[in-house]
Amino acid sequence: MPLGVLVFVAIVLLLLPLSLWQRVRSGGARRQAWPWLVTLNFWATLASTLGFALFATIASAWWPAAWLYAVIGWLAGVLLGVLGHALTRFESGPQALFYTPSTWLVALLTLMIAVWLVAGLVQLAGLGQWRALAGVRLAQSCRTAGDGSGAAGLRLDVCRAAAAQGAPSPALPGI
Repeated sequence: MPLGVLVFVAIVLLLLPLSLWQRVRSGGARRQAWPWLVTLNFWATLASTLGFALFATIASAWWPAAWLYAVIGWLAGVLLGVLGHALTRFESGPQALFYTPSTWLVALLTLMIAVWLVAGLVQLAGLGQWRALAGVRLAQSCRTAGDGSGAAGLRLDVCRAAAAQGAPSPALPGI
């Protein structure tokens, strides 16, 4: 891996806690509500929901329960939005409307994102182990491909395809 990529990843990992802390600090700050921004947010949310529905439809070709999980996630997001709106303080000024989001809700969502990032890094770190384990299982399967079972031809084809893609190649005659 190039040194520049390693340095970039190290900097991002070192600055991540500071970034999350700043997110919590600024997330509960008082802000002015702009009417044009509310309108833009509405239309962006509508477009996002339509895109989400499109990708859930595409995903349902591979995962039969994709729509169920998509609807559950969408409803959870709507409920979280309603909770956020209920916990937000609104103040009318002489010429503007101001709002202050709930700091604890911002902190909770930031914590959720941090846990999601850590879980992703843990899974990424374990990816090499899973690939190595899959390579061992493939090698074991390829070694027994000539054992006289009915699936021997299929296993030999899989072993040849894996070898062509650069997977760990077991010592098999003719491959």
